[in-house]
Amino acid sequence: MTDEVLVKRLGITTKGGNPNYKIRVAFKKLSDKKLIAYQKTSRGWSAHLTPLGKKHAEKLFTLDRIVIEKPKNWDGRWRVVIFDIWERRRPARNKLRYLLQKSGFYKIQNSVWVYPYDCEELIALLRVEMRLGNSVLYIIAEGIEQDQKLVTHFGLN
Repeated sequence: MTDEVLVKRLGITTKGGNPNYKIRVAFKKLSDKKLIAYQKTSRGWSAHLTPLGKKHAEKLFTLDRIVIEKPKNWDGRWRVVIFDIWERRRPARNKLRYLLQKSGFYKIQNSVWVYPYDCEELIALLRVEMRLGNSVLYIIAEGIEQDQKLVTHFGLN
């Protein structure tokens, strides 16, 4: 794991426009939990993992065990992860698929995965650690057409 992760790798800089709202919210949550810290540089702002963030990320990225906290009750919303990663980055794309599978996501299509519980932190950390930036889209959906198969798969009946 690198010591410093540049926010501009995610398309977020202090120059050239406003950052994506969802990414800002995810970074704010990580910052509030003291998992990342910001630093001003000559090229804009950068973020790096704090010691607590490194410990948390190492726990999340242990390939044998990726943990997403599950609440007692499902809120009825689906978390959908969609990605479009270039062919030249095939190893990163395959690693992302593997990590999503290990995390318990359900594959709808090769680049569309779904999970019933909040996992925004995991996706934000994956974006940063794997330098995926805007190639990964995190969606919270009220419903998915013909989702009974998903409800059964996740035991949400």
